[in-house]
Amino acid sequence: MSRELSLSKILGVLFGIGGIATLVFTWVQVMPTAEGITVTSIGSIGVFWTLLGGLLLKYKRADK
Repeated sequence: MSRELSLSKILGVLFGIGGIATLVFTWVQVMPTAEGITVTSIGSIGVFWTLLGGLLLKYKRADK
């Protein structure tokens, strides 16, 4: 496994866990609506980044 692939997997895990933790924290806490929307957007970006990276990684492997 190449270094780039290992780094990609580690970053995917970190973004995924960070995004989920951010979403859980945001939805459990009582906060102003604007702040909640902003933090939810940031957490969602982390989760979607991980899903997109996983899909791209899957298709890259299939090409080889």
